[in-house]
Amino acid sequence: MSIDLYSVHPYLRVATRSILRAGHEIRRRVLFDYELLYVEHGSFLLTYGAMKYRCGEGDFVLLHPGVSHAFSEIFEALSQPHIHFDLTYTPQSPQIPISFRDLDELSPQERGMIARDVLAECLSAPLLHFANPEAAKKLFFEVIDCQKASPLLARARMMELLELILCEHCPDCLRQTDAGVGIAREIKDFLDAEQGTVYSLEDLEKRFSYSRFYLEREFQGAYGMGIVAYRNQRRMERARVLLQSESVSRVAEKLGYSSIYAFSRAFKNWCGVCPSEVARLK
Repeated sequence: MSIDLYSVHPYLRVATRSILRAGHEIRRRVLFDYELLYVEHGSFLLTYGAMKYRCGEGDFVLLHPGVSHAFSEIFEALSQPHIHFDLTYTPQSPQIPISFRDLDELSPQERGMIARDVLAECLSAPLLHFANPEAAKKLFFEVIDCQKASPLLARARMMELLELILCEHCPDCLRQTDAGVGIAREIKDFLDAEQGTVYSLEDLEKRFSYSRFYLEREFQGAYGMGIVAYRNQRRMERARVLLQSESVSRVAEKLGYSSIYAFSRAFKNWCGVCPSEVARLK
């Protein structure tokens, strides 16, 4: 089985801090989605399917959809901030709740809400161990801290965290792509198709569900120039073509400039001549 990182667009259902009191238990249940939790303080015994794991301070635990599990032996307050998420967003994602019941207690309709576990083959054990646990911890808490104030940034950090998990725990399952494929190529193809249209980095954040910093880094690494510079280049290339048949004012309007003066200044800075000079040659 292979996983294409660029097809992963996480939907964050819950990202919160949580403390379970001493003596509390979470009885057997199955989840509709994935849950990633971090043991900040305390410990517990995780019964996961037919296996048992002692989870203690500093451990990351990834619970998969459809796998029965329970928490027990919580002898002191357990701080276990956690994130419920889908690997990809679907129109049904906002309607799916958190499950607290076991499989045999679910209706057929509820069973249909259980996400397909695409990580089952390559990442079956729930405990995660990182080469740099502090980096994983930092991303984890950034997701939680950003979720309310900046959901877009929270999703971007979750994407980085998932990339870290997949690269460290199941690298053989990651689909290998050539240099021309990936998020940078997707952005380039989009800008090429929409040449001349004014798209900001914020627009691209919303379209591709990554932070502008990540998009800029990937694009710069692939093509040696920034996204805005490439967008402007495509606008100027289109402007040269349009000026062969249309007026300067019409071209400025089509390319989204606030005024003919702003367009003329940008065109001359880029091409070295005024747009009116190009227009006179038609």
